[in-house]
Amino acid sequence: MTSRQEFTIKHCSSETPSFPSKNLQGKEWLKSGCKIWLWLDWNSGQAWKSGEFPETPVQLICQLKKRCKVNKIQMLGHQYMIPQKVVLFIGDFQQNSAKNVWRKIGFFTFLENPLEDQRELKTINLSQHVAIGQYVKMEIYEPYNKKSNLFNKVAIDAINILGRGSE
Repeated sequence: MTSRQEFTIKHCSSETPSFPSKNLQGKEWLKSGCKIWLWLDWNSGQAWKSGEFPETPVQLICQLKKRCKVNKIQMLGHQYMIPQKVVLFIGDFQQNSAKNVWRKIGFFTFLENPLEDQRELKTINLSQHVAIGQYVKMEIYEPYNKKSNLFNKVAIDAINILGRGSE
């Protein structure tokens, strides 16, 4: 059965100290009677933001609590620090191989959001892919050019990883 997979952030190549990547590990959120595990305190505005003028792509690595078959990844974009592209990789390092290789499982793009008045939730369905592992790496590319984004930051408001245990 598919369920939300707990994770910790193991690596982030750029972050703002007041908006660290660990914020993506946060709280449960309920909407419209459906339980959605987006890890964000909506009232405090806590999310992850890169540092100023980050070297892109910014790398964000999530370590799942246990090895699983990842079926879906959800990401909630920021309203104006919007990355143009996010590339997803799965890592399964259980083998005693000296060569740890990330396997690309796809990419997606966010819309530009010219009015800067909304956030976009992306759901990437991986049920038709072989995405088995204990790590998910995200390469987050440069932001859209926005007047409000003076320091060229990228930001993600929430990440949700859904999957089921693997044998």
